[in-house]
Amino acid sequence: MYTTAFLTTILAALASAAPTTSNLAARDDTYYGVGLTIKTTDAFTQPPVYEPAPVEISVLTSLGNVSASEIKFDVPVASHVDVNQVECRAYKDDAGVVPGSAPFNAKTPAELSTNLVTVASVLCYVVTEAEKV
Repeated sequence: MYTTAFLTTILAALASAAPTTSNLAARDDTYYGVGLTIKTTDAFTQPPVYEPAPVEISVLTSLGNVSASEIKFDVPVASHVDVNQVECRAYKDDAGVVPGSAPFNAKTPAELSTNLVTVASVLCYVVTEAEKV
């Protein structure tokens, strides 16, 4: 008997501490993202042309097979994240399987090629200080 009452008390406490659906919905409405700019001209075209690309954090973002030579952060453009803690990687495919660049960040752009190459998607994520070392 005491065991049943004890378990009931524990389950009730856990249920009251669990986030409610309305709390989860409120968290889902917050957009976490950064702004990238994609250089859509080769290294020799002057003036260079950059296209904006908003990217949500931890969401593989399709770019629609854009031809690019460089991707860099639009540094002042960030929503609910410290742009200095974000790292991204470009991919040649929409599934994010075939890397198209090394990881890049606000201080180091992704220099893809002097010519144009196809970039299909980008994934940006937050990197902690411990992960940077």
